[in-house]
Amino acid sequence: MTRCVLAALRTYTCGRDIICLASILSVLNTTNLLKQIPQRFKSSDGDFMTLLNVMNEILLIKQSVRRQLFNLERVCEAKGLSHIKHIIGQALSR
Repeated sequence: MTRCVLAALRTYTCGRDIICLASILSVLNTTNLLKQIPQRFKSSDGDFMTLLNVMNEILLIKQSVRRQLFNLERVCEAKGLSHIKHIIGQALSR
């Protein structure tokens, strides 16, 4: 995790995003919540990459529709992510 954050800060200038994901993982009961995430989001590279896949999907949808039309609850329901909607919502509001 530390190497990932350092690379994000030094090389890719996406440190804020990485720190946000790291903070989410630090407070999650990852064993239970991440087991329920649909297989298409899961990464063999670990929980961090799984969460990154989820956030990338949500952000892609959010950016593709007008702001007024984006409904996190509906998106999460359609993607099988209703059980972590509150966590995604917190991450999006940062």
